[in-house]
Amino acid sequence: MKLHKFALSMAVVMLATFSASAQQKIAVVDLQKVFDGYFKTREADRLLKEQGKEFESTLKNMLSEREAKLAEVEDASKQSNNPALSDFERNRLSTQADTKLTELRKMEQNIQSYDQTAKRTLAERQLSARENIIQELSSVIASLARTRGYDLVLDSVARSKNDTPIILFSSGKDDLTEEVIRMANQSQSSTLPSTPGTSGLGFQPGR
Repeated sequence: MKLHKFALSMAVVMLATFSASAQQKIAVVDLQKVFDGYFKTREADRLLKEQGKEFESTLKNMLSEREAKLAEVEDASKQSNNPALSDFERNRLSTQADTKLTELRKMEQNIQSYDQTAKRTLAERQLSARENIIQELSSVIASLARTRGYDLVLDSVARSKNDTPIILFSSGKDDLTEEVIRMANQSQSSTLPSTPGTSGLGFQPGR
């Protein structure tokens, strides 16, 4: 008897919850499409690619200087082993080769440090730009949802941790994607953050 009463009470609670949910007005947005269609995303990508090219150019110059220094080390080492030279001259060249080798190792350390710093800087700027853009788009979505009287807006392309779709079906009648893109792009006079992130923002919604 008690079990029957418990089951009945649970059924009442579930029915009430379902009824409340049924009264909610729900919309969907393709957040990936909105993200890609936002003018600040394209501008951030452009700036980040330019910064990436600047880093690559600097690294290329450093590697060229390393190759030149390596050639100097090899030449000095070869001369220091020339039996036709006096002991004094060979010792002088050997010392010179050791000095150049120390300089080469220092250059290699600087190259490695620069490469790591550049990659970290670009990654940090990428993350910062992505977070700023998502925050701005979330504000646009919230504003539109309040205006239209929606209680909830879901990302139609979001996926679970198991890489399965979170929303299995949507009629598309309450899809705000295109309207959100239009609203977000109305304020193209807005300025971008001075330090956006790396080439390709790498946005993956709902992960």
